[in-house]
Amino acid sequence: MKPIVLLCRIDGNFGGVERTLLHLAAHLLEFHPVIVPIANHGELERSAREDGLTVDFLPMPSRLSILAARRSLIEIARRHSARIIHTFGIRSNLLACLSRKRLNVPWVARVPNVSSTDYANPLLGRLSHVINNQLLSRADAVQVISPQLRDYYAALTRPPARIDLIPNGVDAEFFSPVESNAQRRASLGLPEHGHIIGSVGRLDPVKGFKKLIDAFASLKLSWPDASLLIAGDGPERDELLRTAREYGVADSLYLPGFIQDVRSCLAVMDVYVCSSISEGVPNAMLEAMSMSRCVLSTRVGGVESILRDGCEGVLLHEASAREIRERLHELLSDPDERKRLGANARDRVINEFTLRNMAQSVEAMYRELIDR
Repeated sequence: MKPIVLLCRIDGNFGGVERTLLHLAAHLLEFHPVIVPIANHGELERSAREDGLTVDFLPMPSRLSILAARRSLIEIARRHSARIIHTFGIRSNLLACLSRKRLNVPWVARVPNVSSTDYANPLLGRLSHVINNQLLSRADAVQVISPQLRDYYAALTRPPARIDLIPNGVDAEFFSPVESNAQRRASLGLPEHGHIIGSVGRLDPVKGFKKLIDAFASLKLSWPDASLLIAGDGPERDELLRTAREYGVADSLYLPGFIQDVRSCLAVMDVYVCSSISEGVPNAMLEAMSMSRCVLSTRVGGVESILRDGCEGVLLHEASAREIRERLHELLSDPDERKRLGANARDRVINEFTLRNMAQSVEAMYRELIDR
């Protein structure tokens, strides 16, 4: 019988972390995953059940229901005879930290970025980050997804006991290159002709989409037939629409909402843009690279560990609307360069960032923690 690993995550906004968790669960060969959605019956739970994964919901009516949620996690771990607890976020980190002595099983915490940058309120972000670092110092292992994060946590006054660098991976066969066509454009409501600038992510200020709209509005002066496609949903949707109306580009902005399979979106993009002010290693960017899309990105989080400027894409020197516009103009003007960068990007994914590589590394970490 395969040893059980609990994969724990609050079920809130569905994004890159949730997709990584599900992809990992689907590619584990030596361990049996149990998905533990916390607090909400949301998209994480629904997707896990659709994928045929084992799910055990952990109720947490409020942020203050810590002791009851701790008891629930202990009950779930004992019910499944779990051998590993793998957490994905500060709330699941807290519950695992409070439960580990009662359970006496290894606890692994995955960290995708420096969490303080995920909060609109800088003070709340800093407080959350300090608390999370205290929790991580008690974990048996911390999984980071970029060399930048590894170096950051290793330099802390109280570093984690063990830091494993395991980058994100994507299914390179599933996200294989396909050509844009009129049918794919029509399915998204896009015009038949004209360049498509695009991105994928939750509609949140941290993604920098307002700045992208600003850059796009200026770009339209030179490329009047261009369109901007942003796939995802979130709290900033209405604000982005308002911004597009202010800049006079509302008719060229397409917000199709949350899309489970983003291949159709990526396929129509001439340039994929990451305008984020906070990221780990963006899954959507890796998927775009796997589909041979040309990528333009801010120098944020662990982006520079997967995308080298001038090799697999273009990195911005400064995260300004002006420079985004200038780099986009250069890329739209040079289809051969876009093709070269896209081909190099796919080669990089195949060689270094596949789901199989990620899952094998995670399973090796699990085995070492159990056997020590």
